[in-house]
Amino acid sequence: MAIPSGTLVGKVMGTGPNLRELIRAAEGVTYWATDDKARRELGYAPRDLETGFRQLLATKSSSGG
Repeated sequence: MAIPSGTLVGKVMGTGPNLRELIRAAEGVTYWATDDKARRELGYAPRDLETGFRQLLATKSSSGG
């Protein structure tokens, strides 16, 4: 016999008691947030794929890997 835990989990997560509805609503969602806070507080600066690969290969070749 399963004991409903939505009410307890909802209090911990700060959501309503219907956890199943929350999960169903999130189905197919890629992301729920932006990177604004990381950019602002941590100086996060994403790079394009080509730049990332170039930096990765430079690091690998300089480390002998």
